[in-house]
Amino acid sequence: MTHNEIVKELSLQQGKTQKEVRDFLNVLTKIILETLDSGKAVPLPGFGTFRTQLMKPRKTFNPNDRKYYMMPEKRVIHFSPCSSLKSNLPTNPL
Repeated sequence: MTHNEIVKELSLQQGKTQKEVRDFLNVLTKIILETLDSGKAVPLPGFGTFRTQLMKPRKTFNPNDRKYYMMPEKRVIHFSPCSSLKSNLPTNPL
């Protein structure tokens, strides 16, 4: 589902304009990113938890020039779905 499809569906279900929904999603995304940037986790009840994780530096290989490089450490966003969300997913993929 694309961002525009989500906006349209929320707009229809909530009786709000697409601009209002798009503004809400932009503010929500900004709040989540600011909270993650401060090092805190963002739990969304019934959905899951966003948190950051520090990836250690590691050695990588570039097959084009056949050299090894050191990748620096970096923070990545990790999402853990809640158990009720996991249990409601169909067991057979499409």
